[in-house]
Amino acid sequence: MASQKKAWILGLVVYWMGATSAVVWGYANDGPGGGPHRKINEIALDRFLQIATEDPILCLYDFSPSLVKYRIQKPDDLDFHSFVVTYDTVTQKGDWYAEEATVVAELAAASPLAALTPSSIVEESSQSRPFRWWIIEGGFTADEPEVHMSLRHFYDPQSRGVSKVSGATGCSYLTDVTDDADKALAWLVGSTLNPCLDAKRLAGKESKHSWAEGMTRLQAALDHPQADPALRNKAFGKAWRCLGETMHLLADMTVPAHVRNDGHPGKLGYASDPYEDSVSAQTVQDLAGGAVSANLQSRITGSFTLSGLFDVVADYTNTHFFSKDTISGTDYVASPDRSSALLRPHPAATQGPVAAWGQCPGA
Repeated sequence: MASQKKAWILGLVVYWMGATSAVVWGYANDGPGGGPHRKINEIALDRFLQIATEDPILCLYDFSPSLVKYRIQKPDDLDFHSFVVTYDTVTQKGDWYAEEATVVAELAAASPLAALTPSSIVEESSQSRPFRWWIIEGGFTADEPEVHMSLRHFYDPQSRGVSKVSGATGCSYLTDVTDDADKALAWLVGSTLNPCLDAKRLAGKESKHSWAEGMTRLQAALDHPQADPALRNKAFGKAWRCLGETMHLLADMTVPAHVRNDGHPGKLGYASDPYEDSVSAQTVQDLAGGAVSANLQSRITGSFTLSGLFDVVADYTNTHFFSKDTISGTDYVASPDRSSALLRPHPAATQGPVAAWGQCPGA
C-alpha cells in the first residue's frame, strides 16, 4: 500500500507533462495572477485530478479532503474546512540565503562582485495550508532565492558546456555566465556559491526540496503514528513542497535557454531571456490544453522515472527550439551577449523564416 501511495507523486508529474509539456510557457517567478510557474502547477494539478478519477489506483485516494466531508466538524464550525499541514515557505523574496550573503560580502571587497550588493535575503516562515496550496506555491518557491537558483536551473542534455573555472568539457550545467567585458559572474562560479550543478541533479536529490527528499518525507509521514501529529504534519508539508518544486524544475526544461546553456540572469547588466519576459500567468492559461506532438507524447508517457522525464523534455526542447544567444547566422535583432561558444549549427537564421517563439524550421 505504501508503494501505491508513493506512486501518485510520480503519476502527477507524468500526467502533468503529458497534458501541458509543449503548450505551457514560463517562466517569471512572480507577477499578476501569481506568475507563470504557479499557474503551470495549478493547471497541471487540475489535469492530474481529472485523470486520477479514471485510474484504478489513484481513484481510491482523496486529494481534496475536508473536515466536513469526513464529519470531523460541522459545516458552520470554521470558514476553512480543508485539512492543512504546517511547514516552512517563502514569505519574503530575495536573491540569497542569509549564509550566502555573508560569503558574497566577504568576496566583494576584493573581487568583481563589488557590484553585487547582498541586500536581498530570502525569508521563510511556517504556514498552515492544504495540499493544493503547497503544490501550486512550489512553482514559486523553487525560484527562491533568485540569484542562487538562477545558476542551478539549467540542464543541457547534449552536455556541450565548457567550464570557465576548470576548463572541463562536456558540462550539462550552466557555464554561460559571463563575457569578456564583465567577469563578475565568472568569479561567482569560481566561488563556493555555485556547485556546478544541473537542474536534473538538483531536482533529483541535490536540493533540500528534491524529489528524493520528498519521497523520504512522504514515507515518514505515512510511518509516523497518529500519536505524533506534529512530525507527521511537517513531513507531509515538506513532501508536498518538494513535489511542487520538482514540477517547477521540470517545467524549466521546456524553456530553450534552460536546455541550451544560455544564461540570462537579468542582473549586473546582463540581459534577461526575452522568451521568459513575454509570458504571464494569463499566457499559460490561454495556451494550456493545446496540441502536443504525438512523438513527444509517446516519449513522455513511456518515461517512468524523473531522470527519464528530464531527458525526454530537455532533449525535445533542445533539438526543436532555439534561444536568443544560440542561433547561428545573422540575427534580426542585436545580440550583444552572444558568444561563439554558444552557437548551435541548427537552426540558423539564414535557413529561412523562423517562428516568433524560436521553433526550428520543420519542427
